[in-house]
Amino acid sequence: MITDTLTINDDTVESIDLFNNPHHVLHSIDSLLAGILEDPAQRVDRWYSRGMTNHMFETVPFKGLDIVSLNIQRGRDHGLPRNVNDIDLYSGALHELPVAQGVVGETYACLIGRQFENLKFGDRFWYQNTDAPNAFTNAQIAQIEGQSLATVLCQTTGLESVQANAFMNVARK
Repeated sequence: MITDTLTINDDTVESIDLFNNPHHVLHSIDSLLAGILEDPAQRVDRWYSRGMTNHMFETVPFKGLDIVSLNIQRGRDHGLPRNVNDIDLYSGALHELPVAQGVVGETYACLIGRQFENLKFGDRFWYQNTDAPNAFTNAQIAQIEGQSLATVLCQTTGLESVQANAFMNVARK
C-alpha cells in the first residue's frame, strides 16, 4: 500500500507530490526504485495514507478525491447488496486478517489467485505455453524461470545491489 512519503535521493518526498508528476520516473528512476525497495510499505488494511484519501487526482490544492470512496462507489454502481448481511466487497476484504504468509485476506487472495489463473491459462502467448507458434523451448523456459526480479533490476537499471527477494522489504527480514 502507498505510504505518505517515499525516500528519493535521500530526500523525503510526499506521495501527493508524486501523483501526476512523472519527473522522478523520467529523471531519477534508479533513486525512485531504491526508495520503493528500501522504504517499508504500508500494511494492506482499512487505513490509507492521506495522499490516497484526500489528494488523488488533485490538480488544484485541496480539490483531490478519495480513492476509497471511489472504489466503494464503483462497487455500488454494479448494484447495492439486497440485504444487511451482505458486506461491500472492497470494505469487507480490506478488514480481513492476512492469510498465512500473505499480505491480503482470504477474499482478496482468492480473487488475485483466480485472476492470475485466468491470465495464465487464457493467454496463448503465456511463456510456458509450448503449443503456441514460436513457443519457447524447455531450455528457454528454464532460463526464464531461473531469473528473479532482483536480477532483472540489477541488469536493467543502475542499481548496484537489490535484496534477493525484491518483493520483501529489507526492513521486514
